[in-house]
Amino acid sequence: MNKEYGLLYYDMPSGNINLYYKMKRFIDKTCLPVNLSVYIFDWGLKDTIEYKLKSMGVFNVACISLVKFDNTSNTKLEDLANKQLESIFSALKGRIHKSVSKIQDIEKRKDYLTRTARKVKGYEQLLTIYEFTKRVEPSLNILKKLLSDEWNICIGKVV
Repeated sequence: MNKEYGLLYYDMPSGNINLYYKMKRFIDKTCLPVNLSVYIFDWGLKDTIEYKLKSMGVFNVACISLVKFDNTSNTKLEDLANKQLESIFSALKGRIHKSVSKIQDIEKRKDYLTRTARKVKGYEQLLTIYEFTKRVEPSLNILKKLLSDEWNICIGKVV
């Protein structure tokens, strides 16, 4: 059976930053990014996603849509999502290197690594929802190893 996907896209006014972050945290847990404000999701999650966004009041403030995606283009959509995840992981890896080298205080470095690890854990959980994302697991594992190595350096463990 062919998997069915939906597209979620939004335009949030800049004056609602708290609602934006609340919405974004939820979307990041259930949907795969295609670009900054377009995501794909398992169509079977539509009612759950819509209910949660309504309960946050997102539909009252933002222009947000959930539409069913044409099944004939699933492979292309999956490829787009995988490429975007690869790009996100690569950018995160670069930011970790850059940020860690700038943060001299060990406790601040640990805080940064903890926040970043939480974000990476979110992506790891998201990958369990979408089977086709198994292709990007090696990139995610490299990112997790980098975080682990940096943490061990912070705590004085030889890597």
